[in-house]
Amino acid sequence: MNNLTDWAAGILETDEEILVPVKKLWVQYTAQNPGISLDDFTRALEADARFEFMEGTDLEEGLEDWTEEERAEHVAEMEALGFFGGPRVKLVSREITREHVARMIAKHTNNMLNALWSAYDVRPEDLDPEEDAELLDLIARAKELQLNLREILELPPEDQEQKPSE
Repeated sequence: MNNLTDWAAGILETDEEILVPVKKLWVQYTAQNPGISLDDFTRALEADARFEFMEGTDLEEGLEDWTEEERAEHVAEMEALGFFGGPRVKLVSREITREHVARMIAKHTNNMLNALWSAYDVRPEDLDPEEDAELLDLIARAKELQLNLREILELPPEDQEQKPSE
């Protein structure tokens, strides 16, 4: 298991995210080293003092009225997009700093705004004008959030930000 924990430590040492979902690491690891269960992978990390665990998100929270199949499909879709639930792990030696938090908030806010513009670009032609206005309002509020966060966190303007399609 030493190769596994050394591999994980190497990834966590340089990953943009300091706090990484265990399942995301496991998926990466098993792509090259199949045959270890998520539980065994997690136990190996827990046994190594270099790692610290924190509670993560539950991708099924609030979906209790969905069928098991619907929940499984939802989780699979989220993971395909790179969103993993479950516990998070970090190296004890890597500190979560204000700068890191600011960078991650800015990154996720930019991603949200870009996703909203993408949704607007592919909206149905027959979209109700009220729904169209709601989507534009949501985009405007997301842009306002982005600008407020930049001001609060003292971040430079984003040069690569996606612009609305003409």
